[in-house]
Amino acid sequence: MASIRVRRRRIIVPAVAVAVVVLVFMVSFGRSGSVGHMPSTEEEGRDYQEMKRKMAAKEEKEKDRSSETWTEWAKKKISGGLGLRNELREDGVDKIENVASEVGQYGAEKGREAEDMAAEKAAETAEEMKAKGKAAEETTEKGFVAGKKKSERIKDDVVGSEDEL
Repeated sequence: MASIRVRRRRIIVPAVAVAVVVLVFMVSFGRSGSVGHMPSTEEEGRDYQEMKRKMAAKEEKEKDRSSETWTEWAKKKISGGLGLRNELREDGVDKIENVASEVGQYGAEKGREAEDMAAEKAAETAEEMKAKGKAAEETTEKGFVAGKKKSERIKDDVVGSEDEL
């Protein structure tokens, strides 16, 4: 039984100390809770009234600011068509830029193809011209040789006729 009494004393002493601390806190907290509403002197009363006016003025300014910002936002949204016009305009501009870019690329590609075809035709024409030039040269050469033979035959005929006379 002696051991139970010792245990009770060990538990009771800290519990009483905690209860005393809690009671002191409650008493000090209860006294300070109602001081803010009832001013004790005239000077404190004036300070309290002035503080109330400043707080009311500050709240009024904040309301004005928030209403101004909201009205500005609404004005911008309404004048911009709630943002839909800008988005559509941006989509249209993007599409136009894409189409213009594609047209430019297509035009450049076709230009390169035309340039290649012209170069190819020029090369073919140059080859044809060379071939025609060679053919003309050969024809001229043949004509010259044939003409020379003819003139020699005529000369031989004329010279042979003189001998007969």
